[in-house]
Amino acid sequence: MFRVETDVIVSYGADIECVRNLILNALKQEDWIMHEEPVQALLLEFSGSGVVFKVRCWIENYVDIRVSLDMLNTAIYKALLDGDIELSTYNIVVGFTDLETGSIVSSCRKNSRNK
Repeated sequence: MFRVETDVIVSYGADIECVRNLILNALKQEDWIMHEEPVQALLLEFSGSGVVFKVRCWIENYVDIRVSLDMLNTAIYKALLDGDIELSTYNIVVGFTDLETGSIVSSCRKNSRNK
């Protein structure tokens, strides 16, 4: 048996139990997971970019670990998008200085699928 795990970061303000249930319900549908072993979605920490969950499940064969990680991430991503849960966002700030005037020109863009 081998444990597959991934971190998922959702934006602050998300309903924690809703996120946890979306993840766990999505993984119940996956036949490659050993369902007799614990499947977990643990609130791991609060980071600068959002709420971090550690999602864990078990598989039977180490050879499949990379493919299983892909399937795990894909199932979680789809479930959170379908549940309208906003994933972590970040800000991009680009600064320029106008050489003639010496003034600073900057632009800020929030990366979010809804904005």
